Amino acid sequence: MTIAICLIIKDENQYLEEWLNHHRKLGIDFFIIYDNNSEVSVSEYIKDNNLNNGDIDVHLWTHDQMFSQVLAYEHCYKNYKDFDYIGFIDIDEFYYSVTMNIKKDFDYFKQEHGHFEGIVLYWRNYGNYPYFTERQPIEKYIQWKEEIGVKTFANPKLIVNFLHPHHVRLKSGNYIDEVGEQSYIPGKERHSSRYAWLKHTWTRSLPEWDDKIKRGDANNRKIVPKTKEAFFPFNKDLKYSDIPL
Repeated sequence: MTIAICLIIKDENQYLEEWLNHHRKLGIDFFIIYDNNSEVSVSEYIKDNNLNNGDIDVHLWTHDQMFSQVLAYEHCYKNYKDFDYIGFIDIDEFYYSVTMNIKKDFDYFKQEHGHFEGIVLYWRNYGNYPYFTERQPIEKYIQWKEEIGVKTFANPKLIVNFLHPHHVRLKSGNYIDEVGEQSYIPGKERHSSRYAWLKHTWTRSLPEWDDKIKRGDANNRKIVPKTKEAFFPFNKDLKYSDIPL
């Protein structure tokens, strides 16, 4: 089984080393990265910091039209069909599971639910506790709340198109979540992250949240649901902790 991850980033080079190393340890084989007009070239940053172990392709992505993220994803699945699965996630999303081995996880899901061509993983939305004022390692973020948002890993040979950055349409095959249910049923949103999930570092520190607002939306939508005022209400509403307090 071969698994790649597709990523589009803009001015987020400082997170690459941590994100790449985390997913390499999980068993990810390859990374396809789209540089969305970063001020500092992603290719040059990776080269200067010796981050490429022969497992990274970088594409300069200069599209500035609506849904440029989806267009990057479409370029990815059309040009990297040799992988069994490609995950389409962001630099603030980290795959986690009970085993911390993605191939073992996928084998387990197949044993439990049958073969699948696509699977969604639910977010655990992590906030900034205990109110860090500067960047911290991913392990420092321990408090989170459930979120119905998901991201997809799918067989690139069977992807027809992206419905939006979170879901695809497949030609055939099962498209499930971790408990084997259909991946997307409008009006029947749910959350399941008992076995595997995406650790979504939604806010991080307040300065990093400000930077996220300034970067804007990867799809160039006019409405961006990130404001400075949203930072504190979100962090007051965290319900769960990875570590007993």
